[in-house]
Parts: sequence; C-alpha cells; structure tokens
Amino acid sequence: MGDLSYKQRCTIHALRFSARWTLQQIVDNQGVPVSTVGRICSGRTIPQKKSLFGRKVKLDTLRRQQLVALATTDAEHRCMSLVNIAQEPGFLVGERALQKAFAKEGYYRRSAHRKPYLDEVKRDKRLTFALSYSHWDIQEWRRVMWTDECYVWLGGFQGKVNVTRAVQEEWHEDFLVPKFQKEDSVMIWGSILGDSGKKVLVIWERDDWGTISAQTYIDHI
Repeated sequence: MGDLSYKQRCTIHALRFSARWTLQQIVDNQGVPVSTVGRICSGRTIPQKKSLFGRKVKLDTLRRQQLVALATTDAEHRCMSLVNIAQEPGFLVGERALQKAFAKEGYYRRSAHRKPYLDEVKRDKRLTFALSYSHWDIQEWRRVMWTDECYVWLGGFQGKVNVTRAVQEEWHEDFLVPKFQKEDSVMIWGSILGDSGKKVLVIWERDDWGTISAQTYIDHI
C-alpha cells in the first residue's frame, strides 16, 4: 500500500491519541493495515507534512559545484539566499550545511560594497580621461587639486545587502550596490593640493546653493 496522505496520517493519529480508539478500530475505520497504523502511532508527535521543496541530498563535489555555478549566474542570483539557490534544482538542504558547502568551494555570503552609480557612458568617459593622462609624471600630478565628497545621512534606512562571492571578487560589478543621492543628507566637500599640505573643507548648503551642477560647483567651490 502506498504512502498515506498527510490528512489521513493526522486522522489516524487523532483517533488513537485524542479519541482513544484501539488499533483495530482504526484499522476497520480507515481500511489500512494494522502495521501501518502501528507505525504512525509509534511516535506521539503529530505527523509532519512532507517538504514540497525537493529531496534531501548529500552535497558532494559535483553538487557543490552545481550550486556555486547557479549562485554565480548573474547579479540577481548573487543576492539570493543559499537556501533559495538550493531550492531551484530541488535540493532540500539547511542554511548551515550550505554555508559549509560553499566555503569548501571558496564562496561566502558577504555584504555588498556601495558605490556611486555609473552607467556605461560615465564609465567610458572616466576611462578615457584616465588614459589621456597616464603619461604624466609625479611633478605634473602634484599641480592637481584632488577633491572628494561624502554624504552624512540625516535619516532613512541604509540597509545591508548580502551577496555570494569568492574572496577575490570583492569589487566585481555584480557585487556592488549603487548609491543614489537622497534628500535627507548633507554633503561635505574636501580637497588637497599636491604636496603643499593645503586643505579645503566645505559643507554644501543645499537650501542656499541648490543642487550640484557644473555652474553651481564653479560658483561656490
């Protein structure tokens, strides 16, 4: 006789321990062998529903490599939890076992770095600029004023995103989270000129100066 349904197993369990029926009464009522009834009633806990997510598997080398290949398919899969990754091929594996399996292959769950968002056009322009001045010597670079800015967040939630990656993939494009300007922030702008030691620190006054553009940057910085 095939496996009983989850509902029927629960019914047998309830008849035995709640209604206090004998095994023979349950056999006559449910039409199942006494050995089956005895097996279901041998444990006093409620029968557990079978998992719908797949089969339990031993994570050997082949399956570990299969999971790593799936988890590193694209940026979307990199952000998926290891349990969700394992469910795609139908593997029923716990989080801890998956962490150990991925670690054997050199992959871990790490927080994604945040970086300013750059589309393809901006990337090409920055690369072109860098290549144009790659021949400069140190004296020429000392005549350049180096600038940078940062934002101080005044509110809002700055959540953390975990990704699956190897140690050497820290700065891969798929594992970076783009940053976008928010209204609830204050920008601090700073600069340093060559080896003169002169420094400038400016707090951008958005209410007075407006948003940053080429013209407002020239006017106030």
